[in-house]
Amino acid sequence: MKTDYTTSDARSHMRQVLDAAAAGIPQRVRRDTSGFVIVSEDLFARVLSLSSIVPIPEVHPEDDGWTLVLPGAPVAAEAVDFNETVDDFIDALREYADDWIGDEHVRRAPSHRDNAPLVQFIHSSTDEDLRNWVTGTGSTSSDDADSSSRR
Repeated sequence: MKTDYTTSDARSHMRQVLDAAAAGIPQRVRRDTSGFVIVSEDLFARVLSLSSIVPIPEVHPEDDGWTLVLPGAPVAAEAVDFNETVDDFIDALREYADDWIGDEHVRRAPSHRDNAPLVQFIHSSTDEDLRNWVTGTGSTSSDDADSSSRR
């Protein structure tokens, strides 16, 4: 099975490239001197969520509620109810990712330029994925063990 493509070759074989990526077979596309790997969105998000390159949310119980912060990123939420705090935090994550993607000045700012993996993770995750990541729960027992050991 072919796994390396030029951009024009990948374009003409896009169905095969995506089908292989969905089956867990990485596909590499070369454009001039740059290389790109195509993997399924689920795998991509899972790898990023388990890596140390994406910061781990910090949960702080307060006397009058909860605070969630993300070290190294301007993302935080506070509320009385924990679930409301998580919902607000997910909204804040989405807003940050949208700002980072949409504003070149944000992307290039020294305090934000290293957040590409975080933005990729947010962008490729569902709200449920983000909730599981924030709360340390997952969809499979191996995911739970891996993610809970990082908290």
